[in-house]
Amino acid sequence: MSVEEMVERALADHARDVSVVPDVEAMLARGIRARRRRHAGVLVSMMAVAAVIVAALFSTPEVWDNTMISPAGPVATPASEATATVGPGRGTGSFSGAVPERNLTFTLPAGWGTDQGWVFKDGAEPIIGLAFFDVLNIYADGCLWKLVDPQPGPTVDDLVAAYAALPGFKGPVRDVTTVDGFHGKQLEYTAPAYDEDKCTGGEFALIQEDNTPNPGDAPSLWAQTPKQGNIVMILDVDGTRLVILAGHPPNISAQDRADLDAILDSIQIG
Repeated sequence: MSVEEMVERALADHARDVSVVPDVEAMLARGIRARRRRHAGVLVSMMAVAAVIVAALFSTPEVWDNTMISPAGPVATPASEATATVGPGRGTGSFSGAVPERNLTFTLPAGWGTDQGWVFKDGAEPIIGLAFFDVLNIYADGCLWKLVDPQPGPTVDDLVAAYAALPGFKGPVRDVTTVDGFHGKQLEYTAPAYDEDKCTGGEFALIQEDNTPNPGDAPSLWAQTPKQGNIVMILDVDGTRLVILAGHPPNISAQDRADLDAILDSIQIG
């Protein structure tokens, strides 16, 4: 077989599988520091094609040295994980999935940083941090990636009702009127003591963001540890429901919880 025939066959084989790319991206675009992968779908597809061509031409195992293997195939690993901002000071972010894009700013305490919009306590293990989303749905069973059905309606109260039905809901729900003049609700719930070995993809799903093509049942955000506590602020921002989720381990220190609350209280939405 000629080189040209090998390349043509590799491209044809990939074309049959390219429909899985959105789900690959959705499966990976989770966790406190996953924003860098939000727009990776086209890049993933291009690199997968390139890798198949290189393998066809040279048949070298080293071609995958800089990739991460997922159940759906090889996906390019980010080249760097540079921290954009380290506190104390002001940080910036945006709501993932929001159309049009909505930006926000917040105060960063000492020892906290941002990474492409995500906010986290530097060096904390498991991760303590905040994420910002336009939420499409949440999970009735996060371990099995079972979405709430029927999907919650578009209002703040619709999503509050969905959260209130979760087993780990703690209540009470309180009114929020201090986030840059926007109104909403705040609640807390706790993820169960799940076994990641029994969960789909090894992860406990929390949120599925809006405006993502072909998301299937894959999450956009997952828990970082069993029994993770979640502080959820649900806001109506000019008619769009936006969510701020702060996640923390069950043994969070008083200082770290105070820092989380301070960040939430300092948020301003542009």
